[in-house]
Amino acid sequence: MAQVRFKWCTPARQSQLVTLFQESKGFCVYGDKPCPFEEHHYEVHIEGLIQDWVDDDRKADIEAWKAEQRRFHITTEPRGRPNSQFDSVAREAFLLNRPMFYLESVGIDALKRQPVARVRVAGTAVRLFVFLPFKTFGRRGRKRDQVIHHHCNLAVKDWLKEQGMI
Repeated sequence: MAQVRFKWCTPARQSQLVTLFQESKGFCVYGDKPCPFEEHHYEVHIEGLIQDWVDDDRKADIEAWKAEQRRFHITTEPRGRPNSQFDSVAREAFLLNRPMFYLESVGIDALKRQPVARVRVAGTAVRLFVFLPFKTFGRRGRKRDQVIHHHCNLAVKDWLKEQGMI
């Protein structure tokens, strides 16, 4: 029958347990003859010792896994499908044709009671709140969308000029 071996049970740790048992003779690990503390007894003491070893092994495994993941994700090999968005030619074409902003929401400002649009500037994590004219909500459909787009476009261009990106 095969002997079951635990991961924490390395030869060095086994010899440490044997040495501890030989020194304590199965009683107090600190050498006290009538030991009043239960946690000093050999059986109780090695349970905590083994648990520490298991915790150390778990932490080492997690660190090794994280290091392996970092190695996998830092490769210089090209990723993605050919002729996809990440292809260099397709990426340049996408960047040339990409809009300056993405409209996220349109609503009424609670403090000023004025129409406002929230837009995200393309290529950044910046979000701008653009105040719209009151006549925006008097219109419907395409005309309203054109007014919103026009004012957002002007606001984003102004912001990009202030940042020195244009």
